[in-house]
This record gives sequence, C-alpha cells and structure tokens, in this order.
Amino acid sequence: MKDAPAAPPPAAPGQPVPLGDILARSLEALVAAGRIDAACSLAGLACAATRHTDMRQWKRFNALLHRWSAKAPEPGRPLAAAK
Repeated sequence: MKDAPAAPPPAAPGQPVPLGDILARSLEALVAAGRIDAACSLAGLACAATRHTDMRQWKRFNALLHRWSAKAPEPGRPLAAAK
C-alpha cells in the first residue's frame, strides 16, 4: 500500500487551512487507499458544489476527477478486474 499523502502546507499564521485543500488531500488519501470510486464520486460532488461560485476550485476538482476516472473500474466491475 502507498503511504498517505503528506500533510498540506501549514496555513499562514492565524489563518485556517482552506477547505478545498483539506478536501483535495482527503480525496488523494482515498485514492492512495485504493478507493478511486469513492474519490471520483466525491470529486464530482465537489465540482457540482463549486462550479458557479469558485471557478478555481471547480477546475481543481474537475482535473482530479478526470485524472482518477481514467483509472476507475467500470460501474459494477470490481477494482481488481480493472487492472
């Protein structure tokens, strides 16, 4: 199994880590754990949630979704069979 992704860089002093950064790191951890299907589903939801309000985040989650969906199994097909 791959190591979990490194922690995101610390936010500036007194500033919280942006929610989009937390979500992206969580999605990357799902992919590293072999849960590409779950990561793609959640990235799709993130795209839908940001598409009209934050184009930068939409582009980020859309890119992740497309990168991972190419590796995802077909619906109803086990992940091991997709290799």
